[in-house]
Amino acid sequence: MRYQIGESEGAMVVRFEGALTLASGRKVRKVLMDLISRTGRVVIDLSGVVEADTTLAANLAEAMHEAQARSIALVLRGVAPSVRKVLELSRLTGVLLEEPARAC
Repeated sequence: MRYQIGESEGAMVVRFEGALTLASGRKVRKVLMDLISRTGRVVIDLSGVVEADTTLAANLAEAMHEAQARSIALVLRGVAPSVRKVLELSRLTGVLLEEPARAC
């Protein structure tokens, strides 16, 4: 798992790449919680994710609850079909805001 953090249009954007599974779960959680604690809008770009499991879903659910408690917008971007399946099984589709992937 790799990630990059940047700023775009007033939001902090984190772009994850690779596998977001149990092995990377703690790091993903830390990155998300750190961003939520220091900005008003967080975009989670998943367009580079090639594999995900329910650990990602749990981290996204926790991030969503933390963001809501702080009145912070949390948006997913570029959700691949394999990641969408995990979100569907976890009943997170329709709960998390999504936007399409952006062209590089």
